[in-house]
Amino acid sequence: MNPLKRIPHNAPETSMIAIFLFIFILGIAGFSAEPVLVKDPKPTHVEKPFKKLIKTGEIPLDFEEENFFARPYELQVDKDGTLFVIDDILDKILIFDSKLKFIRSFGKVGRGPGDWGQAKKGRKHIYLAQDSNLYVSDYQNNKTIVFDKKGNLVKELFFRFKYPITFYPVTDSKNNYYVISRSGGAVDVYDKNLEKTRTLLSKADYMKFAMRVPFLGSNPTDKQTREYIASAVPSDFDTLYDIFPGNGLIIYLCYSSTAYIFRDNKLVRRFDILPEKAIKSFKTRIGRMRIKLKNDESYSMQMFNQFFVDKENGKYFYLQINSYEPKGGLLYKFDLQGQLIDVYFLEHAIWIKAKRNNRYYAIGDDYIHIFEEKK
Repeated sequence: MNPLKRIPHNAPETSMIAIFLFIFILGIAGFSAEPVLVKDPKPTHVEKPFKKLIKTGEIPLDFEEENFFARPYELQVDKDGTLFVIDDILDKILIFDSKLKFIRSFGKVGRGPGDWGQAKKGRKHIYLAQDSNLYVSDYQNNKTIVFDKKGNLVKELFFRFKYPITFYPVTDSKNNYYVISRSGGAVDVYDKNLEKTRTLLSKADYMKFAMRVPFLGSNPTDKQTREYIASAVPSDFDTLYDIFPGNGLIIYLCYSSTAYIFRDNKLVRRFDILPEKAIKSFKTRIGRMRIKLKNDESYSMQMFNQFFVDKENGKYFYLQINSYEPKGGLLYKFDLQGQLIDVYFLEHAIWIKAKRNNRYYAIGDDYIHIFEEKK
């Protein structure tokens, strides 16, 4: 039974009044639905036999005598295979060609045009947009910096709100910008003049959870659960999104494991992603974490740890489990109809970030790893 909706038949009248008062307060705050926790979800997909990705290359920590990684954090790849890696200790973007040869680096800490704040005070995100420019979010200086692929400053964007630490924008071919919502939904949309035009999804969508509620102790009370959900806001930890060709947008809500497909900002499809083996793995991880932590300690985890869109054809997206039993990870490939296409087994503890020209690009152990599908 769902603990968020459970009311004992013999509950005292005062308890009933308190519950109705709580729901009324949520309504005043603009929330149109109760939190939904599905403790034992039914599988939506059954995995096929796993395929395998083979490691075919890497860029090591010290790839050149005078050039090296400290902590590569995010990467993007263009259609020619040029690789852009942001390092959040060096505070630089490093560029490599399709043969993984280092070309150059750019970026510096400061407050002038094209400068950014120190990563240790707010990590930066990098995004390669359809206009072939690189968008870098700068939490400290409250701006988004746009560079061309050679590292030249194109422009700076100043949204009319204080950037959260987890802020990152993506943009489509019509110069709409999509950012984590601060308006009670999941994603806010801004036009080319940086005026907000709409909010996608609602608090009710964000208030859905599969198997457990995050950031609570190992055995939270119903009251703690309700209070957490009522105050929760989206972040890049739990609300993932990207553009695919044709002015399409996909939003993946991690805690409910639900995907929403938009065309021209209109919702055209919604589907849950709860594969059988992924559910089993998630239950195992939850059980182990509960044993390790005390009741008052909090923790968070999702069924899938990583998300990216296949930019080669715009027909697929990927979700990754980074700690599948017994050892390794799983990479799931879905089409935009919600059909499970393939599942790949990963022998290494890495984060796959992008796919281009049949190569998968990953970060792990401060290396860049390249994988290809085994023929």
